[in-house]
Amino acid sequence: CRDFAKLMTMIQKSMRKVKPDAELILCSYNWGWAPEDKRIRLINSLPEGIILTAGWEMFEHYDNLGFDEMCADYSLRVYGYGSYFESEAKAATARGMEVQTIGNFAGRTWDCGPIPYTPAPYQWIKRFEKMRYAYENLNLRGSDDSIHYGVYPSIISELAAWAGTKPYVDLEDLMKKIKQ
Repeated sequence: CRDFAKLMTMIQKSMRKVKPDAELILCSYNWGWAPEDKRIRLINSLPEGIILTAGWEMFEHYDNLGFDEMCADYSLRVYGYGSYFESEAKAATARGMEVQTIGNFAGRTWDCGPIPYTPAPYQWIKRFEKMRYAYENLNLRGSDDSIHYGVYPSIISELAAWAGTKPYVDLEDLMKKIKQ
């Protein structure tokens, strides 16, 4: 995709003719199969003013009953961000780009798609702590969670609401209060 940056420039110029303050978001979803150096080269070639949305846990490996599995899409089995997100977030931040993710912080993943939320509060707490870390250290400024809404009210949606609120609260203490 050596010409992809040219395409993004053309799109950006066209949309800004109509709406000068329009934001152009490039979602690198599913690029984790590509070598890191090529993904970073593409990010570095993009025009100014692009927002990057990188997948949260995609392409990370985890143990599943002794089998090596790769997270293809939205799994709470991998609570933290993956190397794919981290490498792209660092590259985008170095360029002054805003970083977003598809992190499904609202309470639902594909681990068991038909249920309204994934009832694993302490795993969600770990995920929210990683989200906070990414906000403070990797320039994470937004998350696209409209793909899978959690259900409200639920323990997870309460934790999610507090996880992104400053000043930060201790989520494990909050979990004890919610359960009462």
